[in-house]
Amino acid sequence: TMKLSIIVCTFNRVESLKNTMDNLLSLESTEGFDYEIIIVDNNSRDETKATVEKYAQKSQDRLKYIFEGRQGLCYARNRGIMNATGEIIVFTDDDCLAPLDWLIKIYDEFNRSLDVSGILGNAVWEDGQPMYSENNILRGNGLNMSFRRELFREVGMFDVYLGSGSLGCSADDVEFIYRAAYRHKKNIVLREHIVITHKHRISKEEELRIYFRDSQGHMVFYLKYVLRTFDVESFKKIFRIFRFNIKSYLKAKKENNAERLKERALRLKGSLLGFGKGLKIWLFISPWQ
Repeated sequence: TMKLSIIVCTFNRVESLKNTMDNLLSLESTEGFDYEIIIVDNNSRDETKATVEKYAQKSQDRLKYIFEGRQGLCYARNRGIMNATGEIIVFTDDDCLAPLDWLIKIYDEFNRSLDVSGILGNAVWEDGQPMYSENNILRGNGLNMSFRRELFREVGMFDVYLGSGSLGCSADDVEFIYRAAYRHKKNIVLREHIVITHKHRISKEEELRIYFRDSQGHMVFYLKYVLRTFDVESFKKIFRIFRFNIKSYLKAKKENNAERLKERALRLKGSLLGFGKGLKIWLFISPWQ
């Protein structure tokens, strides 16, 4: 029997987490696999610990509470991996809901395709509209991604200088997938039929904050490979990002489109800030390996 470990990292979202735990504890399984749920509390100051421990007592040992005091999503994700006992490590977020057959579909894909090291699923908003506008493995997939445990032994864990709560802001999932698929030639695949739902549609202001955050994170991520491995493709990617952001900003300014101008200005500002952060992290803070 194969075992799947679902890892949910959380920080001060106890009410949303309750809903997610109810959902995950009700997921269907088959004779071919069993699953566990690991809730990683990333230094929450609300009632997260007490709430998760109550759920754990009622879960017949299916749900575990783990505390990670170092702030940052990657610290939490790595702590979850170290405490997981499954052959397949599954990630989702504390503001998501899965269909009842979610794990069955993940299990079927890994069981059918033994050469697959990782599966990236799809995601929709609560109204059914798709979250992703791109159809490639570097689109960012943190709320619905699964990997064989052995992959972490072979390519390493999530980079703690990236991800929410870190100096690098975001792109931890993208960097890990890039490292696995492009640097180590592992088979990471998209499976759009494995879908998860984000509980609420974000506001326009939240969307702009994400653009700003992700622009920083992606620049930090690509600079890692430019500075550490002299990766030509990453250098080209940085050039294309700056060229696109500058052209888009100038176009929006010419069209006098205030909403688009604000978005493009934030993307450009985020890229410039991320470039500076990347130089600081990879040249002076992160140890050379």
